Amino acid sequence: MIDPGMPLSDTLDPRIATAVRILQSHPEQEIDIAALAQRVNLSERQFERVFAEQMGITATRFRLKFRLEFARTRLETTFDSVKQVMAASGFKNQSHFSERFKKTYGLAPTEYRDRRSTIAR
Repeated sequence: MIDPGMPLSDTLDPRIATAVRILQSHPEQEIDIAALAQRVNLSERQFERVFAEQMGITATRFRLKFRLEFARTRLETTFDSVKQVMAASGFKNQSHFSERFKKTYGLAPTEYRDRRSTIAR
């Protein structure tokens, strides 16, 4: 599987590389997978299959992982509020964001930031 934050490989199907760039360029938007497939000239089913083959993960899962990684990085590198980070990462519901973040990183966003601040001192 390719890490959502890593540069793209030269061997990646250009249609999938385009889709990944679109997802990475707009973390604040809830990009519809069917529309993304259409944008790269694939049917939704074909897009999901090729994306999973190329990336080792579904497009939906990749989008979520990228948005969470984007949020984690913003919590580490900015003084934005958790609500601002949540919105910049494309999450509309704070409890859903906190739940997903905690499931992925083991801490709620506020706890994560507090822990990182303590370590940095």
